[in-house]
Amino acid sequence: MKKSLLTILATGASLSLSAQSAFIINGTAENNLEGKIIYLYDAESRIPSDSTVVKEGKYNFKGNAEKPIFATIGYPEGRRMNSLASVILEKGTIQIANARGTGTPTNDKWNSYQESVKPFNDKIVELQQQAKGIERSDTAQMKALHAEYMEALNNLAKITKTYINNLDNIAPANLIGRYEAELEKAVVSASPVLKENAGFQRFLKHYEGTKRAAVGMKFTDLKMKDLNDKEVSLSDYVGKGKYVMIDFWASWCGSCRAEIPAVKAAYDKFKDKGFEVVGVSFDNIKDAWAKAVTQLGINWPQMSDLKRNQSAAAEVYGINGIPFTLLIDPNGVIVAQNLRGAKIEEVLSKYLK
Repeated sequence: MKKSLLTILATGASLSLSAQSAFIINGTAENNLEGKIIYLYDAESRIPSDSTVVKEGKYNFKGNAEKPIFATIGYPEGRRMNSLASVILEKGTIQIANARGTGTPTNDKWNSYQESVKPFNDKIVELQQQAKGIERSDTAQMKALHAEYMEALNNLAKITKTYINNLDNIAPANLIGRYEAELEKAVVSASPVLKENAGFQRFLKHYEGTKRAAVGMKFTDLKMKDLNDKEVSLSDYVGKGKYVMIDFWASWCGSCRAEIPAVKAAYDKFKDKGFEVVGVSFDNIKDAWAKAVTQLGINWPQMSDLKRNQSAAAEVYGINGIPFTLLIDPNGVIVAQNLRGAKIEEVLSKYLK
């Protein structure tokens, strides 16, 4: 049995279990897993931290978790890891039931939430299936179905918002990003253990980024390289007396490529009236990026750090989907966001005559 990451996280150089942070996981497995190796891995990093063999239909893990963390138990099948259970590693004995951990405080809270929302999740799935069998022309039935669907969603949201207001543990970490008001409260009131959680930190960084991308905010600079490997910055173009649209895109993004003709039309129409476009690419392969620029006839400045979804732009501006645009005025203040299609020219025409 391999036991490295969890023990190191918990005890540094010491490999002994601490009574204050020791956990035990007991679970049962299906017959087809008898004799197979299964793994315990951090749900955030996806890195295996321990392994064991299923014997007589049972398995167990022992380790240390200095602070509660989300983890998954699973086994490899080809290139994928099949999940057996989701669990929160914390002090105590954790029993696996219905693919979830029970028997410790945070696991029980998470399990209770899952049980409370299950009827509404099941109802949503059922309604989605029903909708597939209804003719679009049957507006009365579609309207009734939609009303049921919204009721289920609202009930789900109500339970979830109540649940994630319990900020003394990490259980809300994977849900809190769905609701901005709750995230704002958590920034002030969350316990240290929640604030330190990687999932919460991810939502917080995204939230802070969306604030930087809000209309009325001064632009935040980015420094990357252009297609000639020259280091360039947004500030080379923004705040220089022109309206500048930052177009966040990628060669691999079909929706982005579909938007380029509209961007190009706006650029050609307004470039002589004080308008500039700067493309910030979420590519990770320079050749693919360069090829798309040529194929699409893009003739405005480009920059990228070639880190795909890990691009600095994603964190700085809270971007979790492209295409995305920001329109910035001559003083460097954001005046519009996420303009697409004909809306680009419509908005520009208000500023550039």
